[in-house]
Amino acid sequence: MGNAEREKGKAGEREVAAIFAAAGCSVEQLQRNRGDTLDLLIDQELYVDSKRHEKLQVALWLREIAATAPNGGPHIVAFRSSRSPWYQAGPLQSYVDLWSGKL
Repeated sequence: MGNAEREKGKAGEREVAAIFAAAGCSVEQLQRNRGDTLDLLIDQELYVDSKRHEKLQVALWLREIAATAPNGGPHIVAFRSSRSPWYQAGPLQSYVDLWSGKL
């Protein structure tokens, strides 16, 4: 991975962190703090991996985050391509738990 791609990924992670922070969530950046393969931990519950790619590979990213989320905890992938809004994908149960207040 080239330096420009690495910087694009870091910028994407900061964007996603800012979105959660603006919503009042606590945000921990994991790769800087623990060396984890996941990017963010939101409110000590939700694991988030952010992806800034032109070619969307959502199924691959979902497999990767499912394999790395501790104890299969709630997790999503936040992703976008250039000039597009952020989207999220993840297990339906993670989404239901978020909206039902279980997280």
